[in-house]
Amino acid sequence: MATERAERRAETNAVSAYLNSLRTPKPRQSREALLKRRGELETTLEVDDKSPMERLKLVQQRMDVDAALARLDDTDRTTELEEAFVKVAGSWAARSGISREALREVGVPADVLKRAGL
Repeated sequence: MATERAERRAETNAVSAYLNSLRTPKPRQSREALLKRRGELETTLEVDDKSPMERLKLVQQRMDVDAALARLDDTDRTTELEEAFVKVAGSWAARSGISREALREVGVPADVLKRAGL
């Protein structure tokens, strides 16, 4: 019984992680470009000749770059999350009463659903 609950929870987590990955906006810049920009911002911030407002804007830009890098890391995991989804989506959907059409409407590509047996 406990093992069955754990399996169901794992399936739900796999489906949820994949659906969340579909909603994550993809960065417009490459990892290299983002890392270069972050380095430039760090260098600029090291020089203490900026007004508080200029410094604040630079810090925000650095935080924005860090967020874009984190999204890129999540994007890199999309294939892994998709494979986990494909393995469990059929049984999860049947048990949960979720139709193929509902999954399509929330953005799951038809080819992924086909691979999942839906």
